[in-house]
Amino acid sequence: INARERGERKIIFPTARNLDLLGVSRCVDEVIEFAARRPIRPITPQVAMRDGEKFLTIPAGMGYPVLEEPLATSGRF
Repeated sequence: INARERGERKIIFPTARNLDLLGVSRCVDEVIEFAARRPIRPITPQVAMRDGEKFLTIPAGMGYPVLEEPLATSGRF
């Protein structure tokens, strides 16, 4: 994610959010355990306006630490 924030890598919003989830674990075993407990649910991002700017959003309650990002930085470049 840091490379994305620095503009060194292009990572789309859904991939970045899943990398956030991996970041909550300290090791591979924790990632595997976390994934085994987590239900698989479809998520459909939505576009929302905030102070005149478009944001790509995902619903709260899905376990993701980041729920939105400006649309201008969230897509394929």
